[in-house]
Amino acid sequence: MISSSAVTKSNKKQKTSPTPTVMTFSAAHDRFARLQLLSSHTLYDLVSTLCKHTPVGYEGSEGPNDHLWYVTTVDGTKYESSEYSCMSELRANRTKLDTVGLSTGDTLQLTYDYGTTSFYTLKFLEQRPLTGDEVPGVFPRNNVRS
Repeated sequence: MISSSAVTKSNKKQKTSPTPTVMTFSAAHDRFARLQLLSSHTLYDLVSTLCKHTPVGYEGSEGPNDHLWYVTTVDGTKYESSEYSCMSELRANRTKLDTVGLSTGDTLQLTYDYGTTSFYTLKFLEQRPLTGDEVPGVFPRNNVRS
């Protein structure tokens, strides 16, 4: 005889996290860059990947924690880097890429360092499922264009 608690447990839907997709971006200042992140990564992760794999900031060697910055989406929404609100209440480190509402061809504008400001343009190229030989642990990465 099956207990009522076993039936109740089997009737409950199991929560599974959806498999993330791969989102690919190009950088206008580096024609070879093909930054690939998972849809579950954040805007902060995108900027961190940009800083790691392309020249950003003074002498092209700065990271996401060296200066304040914000990312502006196509609709003008700004997501800021730090916990201090200068330009926006929205935080880049709490905003997953799959919630930004990007369409192929959309651009994101990075405004980096409010003192000696630099601007970087990222273009959203594609979103695709993980392939059978890809594991989530290899992302984010720069899948350099040849």
